[in-house]
Amino acid sequence: MIHCTDSQWGEIEEIRRWHKLRGFDDIGYHYLICNRYPEYANHKNERPDPLWDGKVQEGRAEEIAGAHTTGHNAHSLGVALVGTNRFTSAQFESLYCLLRNLMRKHRLGVEDIYGHYEFCPTKSCPNLGMDGFRRDLANYLKL
Repeated sequence: MIHCTDSQWGEIEEIRRWHKLRGFDDIGYHYLICNRYPEYANHKNERPDPLWDGKVQEGRAEEIAGAHTTGHNAHSLGVALVGTNRFTSAQFESLYCLLRNLMRKHRLGVEDIYGHYEFCPTKSCPNLGMDGFRRDLANYLKL
């Protein structure tokens, strides 16, 4: 299940802190894909850090149910892009690569990849048109 953090910045420990403040026992996602602004100070001063752009960080262990989509946590993995509705090419490259590896590992097809909003109509997360995303992912997998 693909999500966005609905924040312009963040990294695994910061998102974990936010989720714990909301009552979660850990970060809700299994994977987080960072953007150029890992820390609030960098974001506030608008000093991008290119080394963080597209960096994949591990959250919950895959064998532990996530806390990212009500009613679907027990049988899905949560992957979140840091951002709201604009993501970098490095984030997309990391997302495609991560999904390719997870799809192989768990024997999934492109049709098994969903956006949060497809199970929660009151959400727009991850703010991607998932039909187009799945087409792009299928083309990436052919490379």
